[in-house]
Amino acid sequence: VSANGVTNGGTIAIDSATTTSVDGAVFAAASTGAGGSIDVTATEVEIGSQAVIGVDGTRSGGRIRIGGEFRGTDVAGLREADLTTVSAGAVISADASLGDAGSVIVWANQDTIFRGDVSASAFGATGSGGLVEISGLERLALGGSIAANAVSGDAGTVLFDPGTINIGYFNSV
Repeated sequence: VSANGVTNGGTIAIDSATTTSVDGAVFAAASTGAGGSIDVTATEVEIGSQAVIGVDGTRSGGRIRIGGEFRGTDVAGLREADLTTVSAGAVISADASLGDAGSVIVWANQDTIFRGDVSASAFGATGSGGLVEISGLERLALGGSIAANAVSGDAGTVLFDPGTINIGYFNSV
């Protein structure tokens, strides 16, 4: 699925009442401007090992919301997941090549299992790192890699905000 643009990336919303699975390419990137936005929502969200999800931009990275909004904030029209899984091998990015990076939210009202790779980084002579939140309101099992860095500007923010967190090797939450 692609909503790439020259000036700005577009908007993609993938939603279902029960389960949404993504195991391919989903892009809303921009070649000269700001990355777009991608929402992936359902009661259960599965991001597979072959998934590549990106809202990269030149001027700024865009916004990715998988399973919900920042800190589980209720947003009209945005379904919140009870379970969100991001498999090893999945790549999620909201990078910027010249300006500020964007944001990536991976959320579940109950459990989040994260084993993928996520980046909200700024690679240019200017620009700050972005925001990455990976949280499950009740439990978070965290593996994979996370980057919110900047080559020249301020580093970004990484937030984990679960009731219980397991970092490293795990079989379940």
